[in-house]
Amino acid sequence: MKMLHLMYIVLVAIAVAQNSTDFENVTEIVDNCDMDNSTCTTTVSSIETSTANITTETPKKKKKRKEILKLVEKKYCSCNLHMNVCEVNCCCDKDCSYDDKFSFKFCSDYKPVDEDPKFCNYYQQRYINNTLYEWEIHQSSLFCIYRTNLPKRYTVQKKQIIKNIEEAEYYRSKNLKWPQFTLNQVEIDYNVNYTYGDDIWFLKNYTNIYKLEIPDSFITDACLMKKKVKYLQNLKTSCSRNSVDEYLTIQHYNNNLTVLSSPQMFQVNITRSPECPKNVCIPLVVYLCRKNNCTNLTSAETKCAFGECKNLVEKVRYVFYHNGTHGIRRANVYLDLFNSSVDETQFSQTFIVEYLWDSKNTKNYTHLLSGNPGYLVGKTILLAHLVTLRNTTVNTTTNETKVLVTEHVYRDGSDFTKSFMVLPKNVNGKCVLSNEINLPIEFGYNLFTKCTLHKKVISDNRTAQEVCRIIQDAIFEIWSLKYNESINKTVNLTVGLFGNANATRRDDWIQVVFTDHPLNVLNNTFGDATGNSVKCYNIATKIRIDLYHSREEEDQQKLAGVSIGFSDYFNLSLVDTEVTVRVRSEVMFMDITSDSFQKYVTPPSLNIKLPHDFFYPFVKLGNYGRRARADYALLIFVYVFVQILTEKAARIV
Repeated sequence: MKMLHLMYIVLVAIAVAQNSTDFENVTEIVDNCDMDNSTCTTTVSSIETSTANITTETPKKKKKRKEILKLVEKKYCSCNLHMNVCEVNCCCDKDCSYDDKFSFKFCSDYKPVDEDPKFCNYYQQRYINNTLYEWEIHQSSLFCIYRTNLPKRYTVQKKQIIKNIEEAEYYRSKNLKWPQFTLNQVEIDYNVNYTYGDDIWFLKNYTNIYKLEIPDSFITDACLMKKKVKYLQNLKTSCSRNSVDEYLTIQHYNNNLTVLSSPQMFQVNITRSPECPKNVCIPLVVYLCRKNNCTNLTSAETKCAFGECKNLVEKVRYVFYHNGTHGIRRANVYLDLFNSSVDETQFSQTFIVEYLWDSKNTKNYTHLLSGNPGYLVGKTILLAHLVTLRNTTVNTTTNETKVLVTEHVYRDGSDFTKSFMVLPKNVNGKCVLSNEINLPIEFGYNLFTKCTLHKKVISDNRTAQEVCRIIQDAIFEIWSLKYNESINKTVNLTVGLFGNANATRRDDWIQVVFTDHPLNVLNNTFGDATGNSVKCYNIATKIRIDLYHSREEEDQQKLAGVSIGFSDYFNLSLVDTEVTVRVRSEVMFMDITSDSFQKYVTPPSLNIKLPHDFFYPFVKLGNYGRRARADYALLIFVYVFVQILTEKAARIV
């Protein structure tokens, strides 16, 4: 009996020691470039694999509706990116009412992953199941930690804000540098309202019903496919055409289109009639735009004659005003027009779909957040301008003058290029920067782009230096660094520390530092006039933007500093009134988060108590109350075994 007990203890110890799980970290670097080699991005991803056995057996259960309708109280609500507006599918957004959440289909809240494989919930968080089946994950360890009250052994060091260019260059030195289909007839379910991801239904001339689709590219830039428009999903596509077709004409979008407000409200037969109520069949209002000036469509048409086409459609923007589960309330389409020659071999088009709450139809870019609180990967960098105000007061008694200097953060909510960091976009080789056409700097994505700037310069009654400074100032303008002569300085740029930086709080913003201030670059630009030509020297044509970020608590990303430098100075000659300059821009994100260090804590104390009959039958009481002789060798073995387990537990902690 003694030997059987001893063998059982040894076998359990061996089983515990042999159970382990091996992991392997794989880092993958992906380089992506456009077809014209004008824009390149790099992404780095980490993939963690495991030897855990995963099987699929039973379909997983649907999430209960009560879980979506319940407001989840959290310290951080990372999916809430609109101020005072209900964020779609964001269950922790306090701006969402109980009625708003009926249009939600799932909760898109961010859940941090516990990276310790010794915890029981590690595999459920690490391996995300997007299939129709439920997983059964078998961990190879005998035991796992369900809950712990021990303090964290690792902590993230918070970096100080970068205040000068020397610190920026120090961190930069430690990081890497930039070395058309047939439509199928689909039956509509008239018993439900629109929910997130549902198709949007259109009526044409009150007779034909179909789903709204917009053109998109596939593999090449050509418009080869179509993408369906989904309810509450913003969308943007771009593609090009080799000839003038119906999508480039105004008539294609002005053909008596109406939008179904909600399938449940559409209670008529297949044979439609013009008497459909306007609150059910929402008319699509068409606006024509030129240089951001939009007017109602009257009688304009697209015409091609004598080798020239007028009023071609360059950009289409659908704006749907909705009220959540109650459906669409208004619908507008904005058409940006341009003129072109029939001989053009390529016509580029952009299609945008936006959804706005009907109660908040005024678009304000300052209400758009890039994280809450930390920046989210792929979101744009918040930009503002620092305005210095000086208030002078005079003491009439002592004639003492006091100057009070205050700094205020200013953001223009009507202009996207003044609310976020952007670069000029390469459109057919030309540099274009406007409120609608731009290249946003997205958090976590390195970027290199190039384009050609065309600038008309009238040199009459101007010195050579003035002409050259106009050219340099035009380059600064497409970099959003235009020199302001009225205040004799460039506007001070600031960026948000976090994705939810507030313009009313000065501490939420940090000032951009320069390797060489733009005013100095302008002062170093000079020129010589020889006859009818002007020679310009020291024209800066390349900008380098370095963004330094660090990780805060709960993996919240924070911008620690931004530095801007200029290079590629070259000389050019101006003979005609138009000058052409090749402009380059590069963006690098650098992680300066300090390595986490191990914090040693006091090991837990073990208070082990054994039952009174634990050693039965090796030790027992005799008939007269006296203890019988014990097997002292077995007692010593058990004592040593307990000490070994205690030591091992202390080492793990």
